[in-house]
Amino acid sequence: MTGVVVGLLVVAVVGWLARSDATDGMAALPGPTAASATATAEATPEATATATPTPFEAPSQGPRRPPAIDASVPRVTGTWLTDLPDAPIEVPAVHLGVWTGDQLVVGFEDEVAAFDPWGQSWRTLPSHPDGRADGRHVVLVEGFLDGPVTDLRDPAGEWMQRIAVVGRAPSCDAPLPCARVDLLDPVAGTWEDVPDPPAAVPTVDAVAWTRAELVLVWATRPPRGQAPGTVQPAVGGAVLDWASRTWRMLPPLTLDDTLPGDGGGRRPDTRVIDLQATAMRNDGTVLVWGGRERASSFAAVFDPSDDGWRVVPFPGLVSPRTGTWTSRGDLVVAGQTADMAPWFGSIRPNVRSWEPLDPLPGADDPRTSLYGWATASAGERTLLYGGYASSVFLSWDPAGYAWEVLDVDRPRVHAVAAWTGTAFVIWGGYTEAGPTVDVAIWRPPLGWPG
Repeated sequence: MTGVVVGLLVVAVVGWLARSDATDGMAALPGPTAASATATAEATPEATATATPTPFEAPSQGPRRPPAIDASVPRVTGTWLTDLPDAPIEVPAVHLGVWTGDQLVVGFEDEVAAFDPWGQSWRTLPSHPDGRADGRHVVLVEGFLDGPVTDLRDPAGEWMQRIAVVGRAPSCDAPLPCARVDLLDPVAGTWEDVPDPPAAVPTVDAVAWTRAELVLVWATRPPRGQAPGTVQPAVGGAVLDWASRTWRMLPPLTLDDTLPGDGGGRRPDTRVIDLQATAMRNDGTVLVWGGRERASSFAAVFDPSDDGWRVVPFPGLVSPRTGTWTSRGDLVVAGQTADMAPWFGSIRPNVRSWEPLDPLPGADDPRTSLYGWATASAGERTLLYGGYASSVFLSWDPAGYAWEVLDVDRPRVHAVAAWTGTAFVIWGGYTEAGPTVDVAIWRPPLGWPG
């Protein structure tokens, strides 16, 4: 998995992060890993008048028009290469992709293909021999992985890459669907077996790679036939130790189910939605954040050294939707406030506080404007492409503390994006004409991003 779009300008540092145990927990967070995976599947957006589609369903159509943007916002005009071959795969329902550093690997529902942005060509990779694709999340697993070593950061080994494809088993002996994991070597084009996760692992909401372990997290859900609001909101987790290829279950993170107000007379429901996860560098912890229906959002850090959770500060958003790391160590997050207004902010984990970013320079409908983002990090800049019912291509420049408007190829949502170091690549998603498997490359002007 995805997302929604839009607006902002002028900023003030948020200092609400209370001096508490939670705040102290944030101070110790290390910097992020170089995130290379892009998954466009997201949790279902808030219901709106435009009836935006759910993450694993195809929208009836993509965005139709570009928004009006303030002419005073700085423009960056590059060159789009669009006369490129389509991916040699069928159109998937969920557009997933991983940037490995030299190729964009996409597909994973059954077929898989890799795009070389320098050669501007595709190559087909084999499907899983057991037909077990149906991926819902993908993440790049990389490190010195040439043997069962205890420290995958030991430079004595050979640097290797695998793509972990996390999906759902078609059936299992459990009340809810079970998860499964497969590994693809993107260079050799071969698949590797991984022991199935424990049957207690249901459909996974987010994944992260710590450079030593693969972490799966999910939100608790009522068993089939049981009404929402009857299960304490919690986050579950399971960890695959790479060296031993063994799984262990994590203790659940139980969340306070206090609701704002009386819930409008409906059954209390604080189910976790929009769950995200990202690995943090140096100590292998994982930051997990998400929203809850009719309750405040939350964030927590999982520490594999003791398999413990600790809650950390997070803005009181109803729906935090997507986040991406920059090279300077900022996590930029998009979300919505309680009144459905768009919100963008950034945090540097060792600073303890969030900053709301200036308003985005183009917004049609704040109820749908944060939908369907594809994100990438171009050095210190954050690149955002998407938005429904209109699309924009934007860059957040932390040095100038301002947004830049980049030229859009064509409106699309739920695409896969990557920054190659010199160019922006975008693949798939949904356009006005419907789902697509085309690819386009944006080359910036000389000297950008600096």
